[in-house]
Amino acid sequence: MIRFEGLPGEFLQVDWGEAHVPLGSTVERRVFLAARLKYSRTVAVRWGTTMVLEQLLRGQLAIFEELGGVPWACVYDNMKTVTLGRTVDGQPRWNPTFARFATELDFHPERCDPHAPQQKGSVENLVKFVKTNFLPGRRFADDADLAEQSAAWCAEKNGEVSQAHGERPRDRLAAEQAAFGALRTTAATYGLYRVAGVNRESLVRVDGNQYSVPVGHLGQAVDVRVLADTVVLSRDGVELARHARLAGHGQRQRDPAHYAEALAHRPRARLVLERDALCTLGPEVTAYVAAVCQRRRERMADEIAALAALRDQAGPAAVRQAVTRALARDAIGAEYLAVLAAQHAELVLPAVPGQRLVDRDLASYEAFVLQATGRAH
Repeated sequence: MIRFEGLPGEFLQVDWGEAHVPLGSTVERRVFLAARLKYSRTVAVRWGTTMVLEQLLRGQLAIFEELGGVPWACVYDNMKTVTLGRTVDGQPRWNPTFARFATELDFHPERCDPHAPQQKGSVENLVKFVKTNFLPGRRFADDADLAEQSAAWCAEKNGEVSQAHGERPRDRLAAEQAAFGALRTTAATYGLYRVAGVNRESLVRVDGNQYSVPVGHLGQAVDVRVLADTVVLSRDGVELARHARLAGHGQRQRDPAHYAEALAHRPRARLVLERDALCTLGPEVTAYVAAVCQRRRERMADEIAALAALRDQAGPAAVRQAVTRALARDAIGAEYLAVLAAQHAELVLPAVPGQRLVDRDLASYEAFVLQATGRAH
């Protein structure tokens, strides 16, 4: 074995670890992304719940942000999220999404040779060190507390003299930062790249959910960018649609405007799309829409239009507030929505006295009783 030291800014070794962590009153499985710079021995750790590719890339971007730039090369073990195996001549077959990430961030991905753990021994030692030095004796209120204590522990270790070079890693980090490449994106703003097709409903499937694009792109391949909370769909460099990212699987997000041209002479289909869009605002809105469709089916189109107008004018939160109050009062109908959407609105019915006239101070009643009793005596 031949030991070597990296040049400033040259190597970042990256590896996954997992542990059972005391969170609150339970012990739960968590994974962590451990990274160590070869030259300075600066360490960084990011915690999560899964080892999927997105968590790897966003965790690595968060580490780049913490370190202050992009190293020349990042070294990985044989992660399935990074490589799909090797070619016949032994070269890595990089995961396409990961390969694009490396190209856009401008670093060289390197993979350890099979059965050669010494090529990333530094970061493997860090994984063991997290388990044997950081975790023992600690408890965490929640995941945020885990992340906070982990960051403080890393800062402490980066301030101690390293046995590898006899200096403090944080003192050597400045030399690394001077040699790093520029970081042009962040964990929150980077969009993972995919390619997907448009089906006959003008929907594109992304991570188990479907998102609409304007009609006219049936069967075409579109570029997908998956941000932390947004999905952006483009074709030939032109953005087609931008959606809030859906959680879970099996959901559809359709923008009625994407179908306006095709549905100009199909009012029933337009109504169904608008109704589906409203139901995505929350379970209370779905319950209200169901009540409208059951009780006022003969004027369902007008009711759905009124609900959509309230959403467009006052926002989804106002719609949820209005329908929650409507359901509680069993007041189903467009004529109630505008009143109920107000923050402190009360339901006002014609020829019915206001609540303040009904609810009187008890003292006035007692005075009336005493006065009446005195007259009787």
